[in-house]
Amino acid sequence: MDVTLEQAEKLVVDIQVAHRLVVAFYERLLAGFNSVAAELQFDFWYWDPAETKRPCRSTTQPTKNWLWDMVPMYASSHVYRRASGQHPQVGDTVLLLRAYADDSFEEERRRAARVKGKPDPLKLPIGEGIIEVELYRWIRAYDHEWDPVWAALDDVDPSRPGWQEVKDGVLANALQFKLADFIHAPEILSGKIGALLSEAPIGYPR
Repeated sequence: MDVTLEQAEKLVVDIQVAHRLVVAFYERLLAGFNSVAAELQFDFWYWDPAETKRPCRSTTQPTKNWLWDMVPMYASSHVYRRASGQHPQVGDTVLLLRAYADDSFEEERRRAARVKGKPDPLKLPIGEGIIEVELYRWIRAYDHEWDPVWAALDDVDPSRPGWQEVKDGVLANALQFKLADFIHAPEILSGKIGALLSEAPIGYPR
């Protein structure tokens, strides 16, 4: 479809406004994550895109990959931990906060909507903004360093209430929170996470 000059000018203005809104949203989202982590005494560990790759290297033409890769925080995971050292110890805890600006972008929901391959941004159904929270608590010490232990954990099942074992000596719990509620009052999520942590076992029963 041809675009008139007037339509093109309006589109440019809309894009300018949209990008500024996105940056302002990320500033509030990440400040909220940092606030929750600090209140619960977690230190930042790392972040990753949840559904895409990171933006391509400078020598790769962007159109070779999904252009969704250029908005890596549309769905992203932010991981914090309370760790005693280089190896997981009893009581060490990891907090994962996964933000979806639109949960219809999540892989399982795309499959359910019969979206194959790269989602069309104009046709992908609109979902909800959510935050998925996952907590992991070590109830026995490990001799291995953090990265391989963390990578070997099974997925936590959010449909199962309470703490569940995701690997020998590692328990996990999960909850979901509306993104709008978090942006409005992140301290409510802090309280919910704190309540889960207070119920977590410290170590194996004696």
